[in-house]
Amino acid sequence: MKIVKLKAWNIQKIKDIEIEPDGSMVVIAGRNRQGKSSLLNCVKFLFEGKNAIGDKALREGADKGGIVATLDNGLIVKRAFTGKDSYLTIEAQDGAKYKSAQSMLDAMRPAFLDPTALARQSPAKQLETLRGLVGLDVSDLDAKRKVAYEERTAVGGAMRQHNAEIADKVPYEIPAGVAPVGELTMELDRRRSVNEEANATMRRQKDRVTLVGNLTGELTAARKKVKELEASLKAELKTTTEMALKVLEIKREDEQEIRDLLTASEENASKAAHNKALIEGKAKAEASLIEYDGLTQTIDVIDAERGQRMKDVQWPIDGLAIADNGITYNGLPFPDNASTSEETVVWTAISMGLNPKLKVLLIHHGNDLDAESRKRMFDMTSAAGYQVWLEVCDENDSDAQVVIEDGQVKDVE
Repeated sequence: MKIVKLKAWNIQKIKDIEIEPDGSMVVIAGRNRQGKSSLLNCVKFLFEGKNAIGDKALREGADKGGIVATLDNGLIVKRAFTGKDSYLTIEAQDGAKYKSAQSMLDAMRPAFLDPTALARQSPAKQLETLRGLVGLDVSDLDAKRKVAYEERTAVGGAMRQHNAEIADKVPYEIPAGVAPVGELTMELDRRRSVNEEANATMRRQKDRVTLVGNLTGELTAARKKVKELEASLKAELKTTTEMALKVLEIKREDEQEIRDLLTASEENASKAAHNKALIEGKAKAEASLIEYDGLTQTIDVIDAERGQRMKDVQWPIDGLAIADNGITYNGLPFPDNASTSEETVVWTAISMGLNPKLKVLLIHHGNDLDAESRKRMFDMTSAAGYQVWLEVCDENDSDAQVVIEDGQVKDVE
């Protein structure tokens, strides 16, 4: 549906106008603050109602106003304004009024009369709007990719940690021929026991020598006890002699040899533990790399499927697409890398897809369009059967159908 006739009075800066637009591009020209935007707002107020009107619909000083649009299907949409509210009616060509005017309007109401309203959405909302329009749902792939990406990030961190732990380490060379630590410890304990027994024997021998000396002194001092002492002395001398012979036979064993071997064995055990840790670290790093590569392949498969879904989409304009973080146009983030003209054309194309019934679009900043972009928009909208109301500030614009001056249509010779 398109507008074939528009009447309005006492709406914002509009005094009283009647327009019968011709063609797909309705260019509204005029100087600033003459009522061009108010004229486009009349269309907006008529179809969008209370959400668009706000508190300042009526012209200053007026207590009543109205907007009437005749559509190409014969319907006549009217909205009457008072100081407090507005009232909607829809009539057929013969004047019959429809009882369910609001329901009819809701059915034909466009998502966006003004394409630039899309530009005022948040990037997330813009992305949601475009996905809804083209029927593209990659939430399942996004969820899978997020899980795989987070897993790969964790594996990558572990892999870097494993590599850092072994980065400056080299395996030790362990000398051959050194007995294990356990065996050497047992041998050292045995030799220590033998030597302690030898020391004890030598101490006992020393004590015996002392005892002999004492007994001899006592013999000299107490000759009268000599017989008893001689017997005791003889026995002790015999025992002492026997022990002296044993002392001569004692051979001390070298403890230091075992200590040295034990030190070497402990060093070998430490080196073996180091080498084992190094081997295990390399194994963990290699396993992490394999897992990391596997997750990368998973992400690549997800991205490929996502790309295929993108190719299968019927986009509202060539060059438009959806990337991981938002909308792109000709491969670049949109609208950040688009000119003002390109941005207006792209938003218009999206709005066309969102407005399948009421094929009317309002563009307030027509001066942002260069000649090439305006022609591109005209070709695009006319081919799809849309009507674009375009506001420009140049009264002498060659495409101008209507010139607004002081809230009225200016007579142009």
